[in-house]
Amino acid sequence: TYTFKQPGYYRTSVLVHDATLAAIAYRDLIVTSNVTELTDADEDLSKWGYEIDKNEDGKAKVIFENDTANALIGKNSLKFQPAPYPGENVTVTYPKAKDAHWNASEKTKLTFWLRAENPNPTGFQGAGPVIKLHFEKGSLTFTPSSDKHLLRDWAYNEARTMWQLVEIPLTTDDPKWKVQKQGEVSLADIRGVSFTFDSWESDPFTVWLDGIGFE
Repeated sequence: TYTFKQPGYYRTSVLVHDATLAAIAYRDLIVTSNVTELTDADEDLSKWGYEIDKNEDGKAKVIFENDTANALIGKNSLKFQPAPYPGENVTVTYPKAKDAHWNASEKTKLTFWLRAENPNPTGFQGAGPVIKLHFEKGSLTFTPSSDKHLLRDWAYNEARTMWQLVEIPLTTDDPKWKVQKQGEVSLADIRGVSFTFDSWESDPFTVWLDGIGFE
């Protein structure tokens, strides 16, 4: 028995031989950790909200679903799709009322699992996804550095179709992330969290989120 020390993606392989012939096989593994999820709205989708840029006529919507077939933590993951998609920034927020009052003062990072399907040939654009923590009178915005998009510049090739773990430090600087502070912030009273995605072209894309929590 082997116990993985850290969550993430792993490829395990085995080589079998009889001194004359040999064969190799492998399995891709997603290893998760015990995390208390922020989103009890896995089952209460009405707590999720969204904004779509340049959607003054209100025709573009975001469709939220509970996905039991693609869940890593608990029995559901959150699946959402903007449809129709106007080719602009799409932001999803939990809770939409920004009244969560999470206390992360003794935590060091925000973590979540992420995967997506994007039929647009050029894929996602710009640096992203952009993650924002909301406070009563301020916000913290985290953007991948070097114009990197986690759903375009994958940490490993298998992340094109599989889950990837995202970890954002809350108390230390990380060259992988640019942090913008606005107003007054306190990790002892976080009101909500937002995720922003932007794609080239205008075919609807699909994103899955799971295991959102502070560790």
